[in-house]
Amino acid sequence: MLVAYDGTNYHGFQRQTRWLAIQNVLEDRLSRVFGGRIELAAAGRTDAGVHARGQVVNFFTEGTIPIDRITIAAASVLPSDIVVRRAWEADENFSARFSVVSKIYTYRLHVGETSDPLIDRYAWHVRPPIDVESMSAALKLLVGTHDFSAFRSSSEVERNPVRTIFDATIDERFDPIGDRLLTIRLHADGFLYKMARNIVGAAVKVGRGRMTLDELKNIFDGRDRNAAPPPAPALGLCLSEVYY
Repeated sequence: MLVAYDGTNYHGFQRQTRWLAIQNVLEDRLSRVFGGRIELAAAGRTDAGVHARGQVVNFFTEGTIPIDRITIAAASVLPSDIVVRRAWEADENFSARFSVVSKIYTYRLHVGETSDPLIDRYAWHVRPPIDVESMSAALKLLVGTHDFSAFRSSSEVERNPVRTIFDATIDERFDPIGDRLLTIRLHADGFLYKMARNIVGAAVKVGRGRMTLDELKNIFDGRDRNAAPPPAPALGLCLSEVYY
């Protein structure tokens, strides 16, 4: 299934025992649709407060509901901030997690003197000045196959830190009063825990003139997470697309 959600009120995607997560809600509510317990695998275990428009999940079921009725049935049992956008029958060997070829995460920033309540639930509000060309140059440094240890979570040490970023771009638009709305698009073969947010945090620091490109490159090459800037807030990040 293709799933979209507003992650504001949830402690990430992955099932939790002490906190409410997207997976808890999906498995609990959709068991009513399929007539028995289901266990989901997901393309990305998004962090607390992170959103998704292109999350993919798969599961096995002996339920008899027709495929073309699943989205409507899901809407009747799910809260308004979680939506099943599409459902289909996959090959038995398909895995939403392990069959992934690449993913796209997007991150939104609102650059303006004041906040905007209709934007800032889903975008990081940053006061100007900020230089978009410098941010773009910072992102281009990271394109390619590299060790991303400097941009992983400090608590994650066991996974292979090598990833390939295929593209990293910024789209710039303006609202009616001249505030800038920036969308950073990161397309990679995979992401370490908090990698996307750490990259955005570093790019913004460069864009605000608080770190040079040479300093960023030294941090990147040094592979030391403790030397890198703090991550961008979760609210601007969205899992947008997953490719198989």
